[in-house]
Amino acid sequence: MLYATMLNANLISRFTLSFLMLSSVMASRVAGDEIRVAVASNFLTSAQELSELYEDQTGGDVALINGSSGTLYAQIVNGAPYDLFLSADHARPLALSNAGLSGPPVAYAHGAVVLIRRPHGEQSGANPDLSDVLLNRTAIADPAVAPYGAAALAIYEELNIPEAERNLIYGANVSAAAGLFVSGNVDQAFISNSLARHLTTGEGRLDNIEILDRAIGPVVSQYAVIVSEHPGAQTFLDLIRSEEGTLILARHGYLSIEGVTD
Repeated sequence: MLYATMLNANLISRFTLSFLMLSSVMASRVAGDEIRVAVASNFLTSAQELSELYEDQTGGDVALINGSSGTLYAQIVNGAPYDLFLSADHARPLALSNAGLSGPPVAYAHGAVVLIRRPHGEQSGANPDLSDVLLNRTAIADPAVAPYGAAALAIYEELNIPEAERNLIYGANVSAAAGLFVSGNVDQAFISNSLARHLTTGEGRLDNIEILDRAIGPVVSQYAVIVSEHPGAQTFLDLIRSEEGTLILARHGYLSIEGVTD
């Protein structure tokens, strides 16, 4: 297996790069009014839209810091000054809560891992053999730190594909895995449904790619915790879970938090 953390920016459109950055701060900072939100990479594009709505409604600013859930968790444990942590799993928010470093975990989204690919040869068409497809060079997020990577790896385990036959390249997070696919370094990638939607239907979408429906993995339940006393953190979390927020999440490919049992 190879581990990849670098993206070839020259081969990625400016639109795609906007959500493939490994870390980003998305708003100007105004002391006292700004909230700092640590957001799992799969949720970045949704968080950007929600931040605009928050700023319109409150006049406050939002700084989004993007990375894998595991990386952001480690930063919080080591004292990073965040106000809200939007993780892509339940385990890390729960660990922070149990350690007294945050409030209780709150579900805010349910996503799915999907396989995006460039079809070719005998593997083209509606019903290719999934076990054969997964032998191709495939990017996934590092399962040690990224819940969507762990969900992708579970598909290989379920299909009993031996480790020696897995042609995997790891990205630092799900956005990096998507970047490896966009840049042409891999034939396909397991990424979040939300990122796949942007690559297939959004502005700057790529041509001749498809989402293989038969390779959709299990639901990935995403939880948030408040990690400071900034009142804006609760306001932002409430906005995500509001009717307006639910509509935004649905456009980005997430399931309603009421629609899945935690």
